[in-house]
Amino acid sequence: MLGFLVLAGMVFLLEPMAVPRVLHLPFSSVRPIGVIFLLFVAAYFIWNLWKKGPIRIRSWEFDLPSPGLLIAQVTLASLEWAVGGSALYALLPVPPELSFPGFLGIYLLALWAGMASQVPGGLGVFETLVVLLLSPIMPATNSLGPLLVYRGIYYILPLCLAAALLGLQEIHRTRRRA
Repeated sequence: MLGFLVLAGMVFLLEPMAVPRVLHLPFSSVRPIGVIFLLFVAAYFIWNLWKKGPIRIRSWEFDLPSPGLLIAQVTLASLEWAVGGSALYALLPVPPELSFPGFLGIYLLALWAGMASQVPGGLGVFETLVVLLLSPIMPATNSLGPLLVYRGIYYILPLCLAAALLGLQEIHRTRRRA
């Protein structure tokens, strides 16, 4: 999540897009969301530097990563979110007036709404918001097909591969026992 917050915060600050009125949010731009995201991450970094030792919650202990490891984790996580956005960007017939950072803002806002909705995988929420946010520059018919292909590539294909590998592992384990 920290990688998402860093990437979304930077994109929302550097390429703030207007929030459609149909979303009924109390602000007209995503810039305040970007500020909140980056403030949260900065507070966590400061807390990580200040707090020495594990975090204790009742009988559980959680070790905080070292500052170097934390930076590496956030960098790799931000890169993973950017790669996901670039996969969808490559699939869409995006008009030239929409830059990649501009599209990344749409992608990240739709992901955030999908996560906030508590719908598994943001299914339907993500797609609806992407279509809604792209509608001023692209007809919905041009974005629905690529969104389905994106879901297949980025969610269904890894699920099928993981299920196949788990099945092979179980077959191998069963043969070893026999």
